[in-house]
Amino acid sequence: MAEEESIPFSSHLNELRRRMIWSLLGVFVAFTVVFSFWADDIVRYLREIAVLDRNIADEEYASPDVASQMPYRAEGSHWTVRNTTRTGDSESVAFTRYEVLQAGPNGSTLRRTQLDADEKPIETKEIRHSLLAPAASPFSELPGTEPELPAQTTETISVPAGEFECFKLDLTVNGSRMQTWIAKTGGLVIKQVQTSEGREFESVLMQYELRPYREQIQLTVIATLETFSTTMRVSLYAALVFAYPWVMFQAYLFVAPGLFRHERRFFQFAIPAIFVLFFAGAAFGRYVLMPISIPFLLSFNVEEFGVTTTYSLAQFLSLVFTLTFGLGFVFQIPLVVAPLIRFGLLTPEFFRTKRRYTLLIAVIIGAIISPTGSPIDMVLAGAPVFFLVEGGVWLGRIWKRSVLKAAEKAALAAAARGEKVDPEALAGGLAIDLEQRLKEFSKGGARKFAQELMAGFKESGKDVESIFDDDYADGEKPPVEVKLKSKPPRQSDLKPDQLHDAKFDLETSTAGTPENEQADAQATGARKPAATAAADPHQDYPDRPWDENVNEQTARYIDDRISQRLRQFMDEELQPWMDRIEHELRRRNGDHE
Repeated sequence: MAEEESIPFSSHLNELRRRMIWSLLGVFVAFTVVFSFWADDIVRYLREIAVLDRNIADEEYASPDVASQMPYRAEGSHWTVRNTTRTGDSESVAFTRYEVLQAGPNGSTLRRTQLDADEKPIETKEIRHSLLAPAASPFSELPGTEPELPAQTTETISVPAGEFECFKLDLTVNGSRMQTWIAKTGGLVIKQVQTSEGREFESVLMQYELRPYREQIQLTVIATLETFSTTMRVSLYAALVFAYPWVMFQAYLFVAPGLFRHERRFFQFAIPAIFVLFFAGAAFGRYVLMPISIPFLLSFNVEEFGVTTTYSLAQFLSLVFTLTFGLGFVFQIPLVVAPLIRFGLLTPEFFRTKRRYTLLIAVIIGAIISPTGSPIDMVLAGAPVFFLVEGGVWLGRIWKRSVLKAAEKAALAAAARGEKVDPEALAGGLAIDLEQRLKEFSKGGARKFAQELMAGFKESGKDVESIFDDDYADGEKPPVEVKLKSKPPRQSDLKPDQLHDAKFDLETSTAGTPENEQADAQATGARKPAATAAADPHQDYPDRPWDENVNEQTARYIDDRISQRLRQFMDEELQPWMDRIEHELRRRNGDHE
């Protein structure tokens, strides 16, 4: 098999740059499409989550004005009252039934049915009840009464529909007195009595059924550019999600040439799995967890604090994105557990013996994620964590078994051919037993573990060589030492007639060049006495050893050039700057004096 040709590092950088450009281009295209066509629809879709589920029959209200409006907000709610009119010795009885047909934020449509004393229908009519107008009884049509400034007390009364704790409102206007009892829980008008000039009208609740309803929260915009920034952020998040397959495909194309076949198969499975699991987590948060969490969070301690709630669109969307993206990442647990089992870091038996701890962690996570704290909500939020871990263990067991079977088959085939193979190498590496190592470590095997770890580091570092490595042991002196060339004279110390010659010599020095090495050596030998020429050529440079592969003349030439350039920089650049600073400091000190 021919040796594979190595690719230069610059080619890798070019390929990386190319894949990044294509990835960013895909994100930009997805962002443009989402911003142009789908951003508004996504925001409206997410606003549907901002609802409060209210059970009118179980909620207790702080004021009669709020309580009396609540029965009209739930479609399907109905109640029946008995109307008794007394004039002197005569008395007439009739019944009225009310049913909420349609409810909205500003008002509701009711069906009012008049019944006789035998509860037979007489007349049916649809009426409109405004939720923006002051509260009033829908079954009382009494003239000449104004609801402002009634005397308010609390009283518990019993009627045919049951026993209720009520707000009692007592109002007297123009000789007419009206008494109204409104239930604190549910908000129904339990009883109403009006007396005027010897005539008495009484309405009493006979039976009722209040349905729960959903209240759509009205979100507000606080900042000037909040709608624009929200649209941009929603478009960016959606673009990242939609462009994920394209970005991962580009990443795979970059790393695939350097992967083995089994590694490529792993990435071909892992990349789609990440996408599917992320969407599963986001869908679980949107359709299961958020309908439980959002109403609780939006209404938590609102009545206890006595505050008016105003919710910002940007902050609400931030909460939605945090929960959905967070659960999307939590659902990646199987892709973490499965490789741990596949590569032998942990075993399925480890997770089986620690299953009670997995269950405990899942319950804790469920309690953190579920804000209501109810057992049902905790189970709904924590159960996916437990099943995701178990699913990862099951997936890792199947993966490891299939890899071992394929490796065993390949090993038997190689043995039949008379070849010696390593089954673990064929399996892609299953030699690490982290669980056993941890047990030995806890039983006092820390020293042995550290020694094996350091031995592995040393073994892996054998092929790493530094340019300063040589064939000499530590502490042994090299046979030849050289000395750095003495510093050249400062230009400030030279006379004017010597300055040009020195600078010219430094700039045009050709020592160490191949074509002039011989000529330099001959010239040097001619100028030096015989004793000096026979002496050690390195005796003037005892400060540091030269690399044995560097020619002496070349090294001397490099030293000359470096020294000359440093001195030139000091004299021409740094020293004038320091002189100006010193001059300025002296001038300022003189001004202060």
